[in-house]
Amino acid sequence: MKILLNDVLQKSDAPKQLLSPALYDRYAYYTPIEIGLNNPEFINSIGIGFTDATSFKIEIKHTKESEELTELVAIVFEQNGLYMLPKDLNNVTKIKITCDGTYIGRIAAGRAIKLGTSIAKEPSYMSTNEPRETLSGQVIEGAGGYFFRQVSLDTRYKIGLTEITEIEKAYQGQISKGYPFFLLFEEEALRLPFLRLYANDINQQNLSFESSVNRFLFSKRFTFKERF
Repeated sequence: MKILLNDVLQKSDAPKQLLSPALYDRYAYYTPIEIGLNNPEFINSIGIGFTDATSFKIEIKHTKESEELTELVAIVFEQNGLYMLPKDLNNVTKIKITCDGTYIGRIAAGRAIKLGTSIAKEPSYMSTNEPRETLSGQVIEGAGGYFFRQVSLDTRYKIGLTEITEIEKAYQGQISKGYPFFLLFEEEALRLPFLRLYANDINQQNLSFESSVNRFLFSKRFTFKERF
């Protein structure tokens, strides 16, 4: 599993609709979006959620040995979730986004970390819809409600110093406020019916870990619930 914990675009001049955790708080796209970061950042992934676009062209400006370079990345959007860049980029200062759609729900960027996982519980398709049953046994469909996916993953002693550092960076500003994560399940592809997900961990406001006795390694069971 790859997960983007710390969205560095939260500290940028990006439009507020692109930074909102709610995907349906969408940004109307007319012209390329230029985003300047407050500080140079490391980026190896882009999170994209809720858009009618099918293709994105992303220009990423970064500095290397005092020279400003521009990397061009093409992304084919398939579903809400995480998309990896071809290579890691240090000292990123600006991002320009061009797409073939008319709206975007959210864009995120930063260091995606890889966690080895085992599936602790079979993935589920769930609904909040609550139908009613009459005294004569008839069913009346529930009003409202939505459908979502949920999956539980166990990271047995796979969380090390790098991962804990990313959690600390994001906890106060994003994780504790309920911001969903962008996820990519490449390693779990043979065991899960979906590749990407935009989801909360159901206990992310109160993170706790099981620690190793003799090594700086931690374990945690994540239960990811799809968000929109």
